[in-house]
Amino acid sequence: MKKPKIKSIGYGFYCILMIIISVLGFILYNLGNWVLDTWGLLSIDEIIFHLKVPLDGTNSDVVLDGINACVPLAVLVLFLSIFLIIGLRNKHGKCMIALFLVAVIACGSAGRAAYEVYDEFALSYNFSSRIKNVIRKLDHKIMDQATKVIHVDSNRCLYDKKYIIIENTPYDFLNGVERDYSQLERTFAIIGYFSPTRGLDQIYKFAKNNPQLNFLLVGVFANNEEYKEKFSNLNNVIRHDFMPQEKLFELMLSCCAIFSLYNPAIEINKLAASNKVYDAMMLGIPVITNKEVINSKFILENKIGFVINYECDATWDILINDNFLDMCKTLGKNGRKLYLKDYLFGNLVKNRLLPELN
Repeated sequence: MKKPKIKSIGYGFYCILMIIISVLGFILYNLGNWVLDTWGLLSIDEIIFHLKVPLDGTNSDVVLDGINACVPLAVLVLFLSIFLIIGLRNKHGKCMIALFLVAVIACGSAGRAAYEVYDEFALSYNFSSRIKNVIRKLDHKIMDQATKVIHVDSNRCLYDKKYIIIENTPYDFLNGVERDYSQLERTFAIIGYFSPTRGLDQIYKFAKNNPQLNFLLVGVFANNEEYKEKFSNLNNVIRHDFMPQEKLFELMLSCCAIFSLYNPAIEINKLAASNKVYDAMMLGIPVITNKEVINSKFILENKIGFVINYECDATWDILINDNFLDMCKTLGKNGRKLYLKDYLFGNLVKNRLLPELN
């Protein structure tokens, strides 16, 4: 009967140890940065001298500046560590831990540049307005530490910082040559993570109602065994797990278009910067997205894809039009031309990133 108590004591000890190490680590880390910013690089003799000199007579502003540089973040880390411990024992622990990681990155980031590799956590879920505001403040802390922020699209540049936009474009699988459409079929590509927030339920309705069309699914179902089974039971669906990009592009040469749908009920989805748009452009085929996504304006203006409603309705009828393949070739050529002109990844890095680094 005593084992659970012993186990609980051991867990509590490690939790306290984790908190102490985290807080001390942040104090020392930020203290080191403050010393470098205040006095620059010091020799060993100079460091020893400063340690031996008494604080009497020292300008209080210097002391307060050092405290402000170290203590507030350490206190925040203290509360976040407690938050993490609660999250590990809470049934909603995954969301709590994800928030903790965002906050730790925000508080601990001291670099001179940042790469925003995640969506804004506050916009990715339907939080209450108060919680959303708190999370966004933590999220923005990362940007406050950076002089440059690299992002994959201008749609989500919501911070008052100078952005470097490097679109998430693929390498040129076609090696600069003109697209050959001899393999093109009425096969629609659905790639990535399959979930209802990415239009999975709507695509299923469309596939089920149109057995004359084919659908290539390459990716994984995001904890959704129900739709995995539903799609598996359709005779017009070919499914693969994730595979090397080169093999994926080879399979997609027969596809006439790529789906890129986002449920507009989730705020961040309206700002989606889908790499599927650039995959489609590179392959010379159109992308299919919904009108609620901001990126749909770019797609319409450049005539590189189809914009439909998120819900499977009459706007989807264009996808079964008798002349659909001809429309795909026309829009696909527009996208391919635009990709070669403005979106070769090597050129983006050369023209936008390297000048900033130099």
